Amino acid sequence: MGALVIQLEAVPHVVRTLQVQGTQGQPIESVVIDVSVEGGEGSMEERSGSAELSLPDPSWGPTSITVQAQGHLIREFEVADAGSLPEPWVIELQPAPGIRGTVVTPGKPRVRAEVSLLRQVKPERVSRKGNAISRAGESPAEKEDCAKDGTFFVNHPHDGAFVMIASARGFADALAVLPDYKAGEGQAGIVLEMNGGGELQGTVLDSLGQPVPRAFLVLNHEFHKLRRKRAGKDGSFRFSGVPEGDWILRTVEDFDSEFFGSTIQVTEDWKFPMNCQVVAGEVTRFDLHLPDPNGSAVRGFWSGEGEEAMGWTVLLSTSYGGIFGGDPFATRWSEEQPLVAGREFEFGVQRGRDYYVQLKAEGLAGMLSREILASELPAQLDPPSRFVTLRTTLPRDGAPRVSDLTLEWNEGPWALRTYLTANEDGTFGPTLVPVGSLNLTWQVPGADQVEGRTVEAAGGRELVIELQSGV
Repeated sequence: MGALVIQLEAVPHVVRTLQVQGTQGQPIESVVIDVSVEGGEGSMEERSGSAELSLPDPSWGPTSITVQAQGHLIREFEVADAGSLPEPWVIELQPAPGIRGTVVTPGKPRVRAEVSLLRQVKPERVSRKGNAISRAGESPAEKEDCAKDGTFFVNHPHDGAFVMIASARGFADALAVLPDYKAGEGQAGIVLEMNGGGELQGTVLDSLGQPVPRAFLVLNHEFHKLRRKRAGKDGSFRFSGVPEGDWILRTVEDFDSEFFGSTIQVTEDWKFPMNCQVVAGEVTRFDLHLPDPNGSAVRGFWSGEGEEAMGWTVLLSTSYGGIFGGDPFATRWSEEQPLVAGREFEFGVQRGRDYYVQLKAEGLAGMLSREILASELPAQLDPPSRFVTLRTTLPRDGAPRVSDLTLEWNEGPWALRTYLTANEDGTFGPTLVPVGSLNLTWQVPGADQVEGRTVEAAGGRELVIELQSGV
C-alpha cells in the first residue's frame, strides 16, 4: 500500500514590527488589532503595543487593518501592498475626547455615583426583555465611577446615539440623552442632577370604575429601569423614588413571563406611549382605567361532521402579527373552549386588537386557523365542519417510499398546513382532513426533486390515495 503524501504550501506573508504609541511618543501597552483581506473573514487579536505583526502578501489583495486601544480613537488602514509599509511600522493613536460631566446632588455634592453609557437601539426598533420595553440596549457600553468631586470621564471609541444614566444609593437615577455622539469630538459639560425622585400613587379600576385587586403592574420608561409592583386588595398602588419624566403604567398577566431578549420592529411613525408624568419632589395621583375586556365579541357555530376526532376545542389568542408588527406593548392573551357539534361558542374580546383562531382535535391533521383583524370585530365565524379520513396505500413493489408528507388546505380565511410522518409500513394516516382541495407535496429520501399532487376530498367517509414517486 503506497504512502499518502500531502504537500503543504507556505502562505506568503509580510512581517513588520508594529509600534503603537500616543501623541507624546509614549508606548501603548495593550492594543487590539483586526486584520482582514478583501472578501474574506478577519482575525482579531489583543497584543502588546510593540510586537511582530504578520500581514498577508500583496497577492492576497488589499488588506484592512484596524488598531484600537482603551482611551484612544480607532485608526483604520487600507493597505494595498503590505511590503510597502516601513520597518518598524509606527502608529500614533490620538486620545479620545470622551464624555465629560458632573453629577450634582442637592446638599451632598460628593456622593459617589456610577455613570453608565447605553447605546440606543435603531429608531425603527425597540428592545424587549420580559415586561420591559426600552429604546436603549440592555448592557452598558461603558461604565465608570465618578470622582470624589462628582466629575466623570467616560471614553467610548464609536459614534452613535447614547443615553447616560447616573445611579447612587438614596437617589433616583438621573438621565441625559446623547442623540448624536461623535467619538472624534467628544462631549463635555454634561450635568446629571440627582434627587429623590417623585411618587406615583393611585388605584387600578375596571371599565365600570370598580377597583381591581392584586393586579400585576409595571411602570415603564424609554430608558430608565422597569419598576414592578402588585396592587393591593383594594386596587391601590404606590411607586416611590421614581425618576422625573414621562412613564407608561400598565397591567400584565404576570411579571417577566413573555418575550425574553428580543428586538421588535415598529412602524416608522411609532412613538413611545406615555400615560403618566412624574415630577421630582411631588406626589402624582393617577388612576389606571382598564379597557372593557368584553367590549366586543367573537362568535361562531359549528355543526361538527367529524365525529371520528375526539376532544374538539377552539382556541382564541391575540394575533402574533399585533405583537411583532408594530405594537411592542401588546400582551399575549388566550382562551380555550370546548367545541360541541350543533352549538354556538362565544368569546368576549377587546376592541382594537387582532386575534387568531385555531380549531384543534385529536386525530385532526394539524390545526385549522384563521386571523381576525380588529376591523372585523365583532366577528361571526363559520368554521369548517365537514371532514373525511385520509390514508394512503402501500407503495408498489420496488417503488421508493415517501418519508415525509406536507399537506396544505385553504378555504376562504381558514387554512391548514401540516407535516405528516409515515407509518412503519410506509403508509400515511388515517388522519382527519377538511373537505376540499388538498395540496400534497413530498420528497423521496435521497432525491433532489420535490413532487406534488392535488386531490379533492369530497363526500364519503374516507379518502384513499396512492402516493409514490412519479405518480
